[in-house]
Amino acid sequence: ALLGQAFALASAFRQEKILEALSVQDSAPPPTLFPNFDTSALFGKEYIETLQSWLEKSGCQMQLKRSAASPPAQAPQRADRKVVETIEKLVNTMVSGMLTVKEKAELKHNPEYWFLLEEESLEYKYYKMKLGETERLMSTAKEETKDKKTSEQQISEAVRILLYRRKVARIKKKLFQRRRPGIL
Repeated sequence: ALLGQAFALASAFRQEKILEALSVQDSAPPPTLFPNFDTSALFGKEYIETLQSWLEKSGCQMQLKRSAASPPAQAPQRADRKVVETIEKLVNTMVSGMLTVKEKAELKHNPEYWFLLEEESLEYKYYKMKLGETERLMSTAKEETKDKKTSEQQISEAVRILLYRRKVARIKKKLFQRRRPGIL
């Protein structure tokens, strides 16, 4: 019973919101007087017919309510080309490992790298994103070069493995030689 009451309350609330959006909530007949037990539709067939006849008799026009006029959304500002170039140069030098720890610390005091001090700025966020992306690309490139071996390297590794297996087989043979039972 409690579930049915909760469903009825939610349905009534949605019905009110729809009528409010159509600007007829105050004057239209209430939908709660016409419960819909036949279908799962929000409004029953009987209420729709009543609403249509009421609209024709009263001459009331349904209009969608417009939301309050909001100020036009500002387009995101384009970053200064010089700042973007500075960020990209900085990221490349950071990833290449050309900067010492002392030089990295001094960057924050350089006015050219002002964005390093303003962690909430879009420029700083772009810097962090670009740095992470570049580091990720560099690490995957290093892994790929590690995995790619020339055919000479593959052959020499295969020969090394074969020689190792032979040595292991000889050692095992010496260790586990079957001793023939002799006479005591």
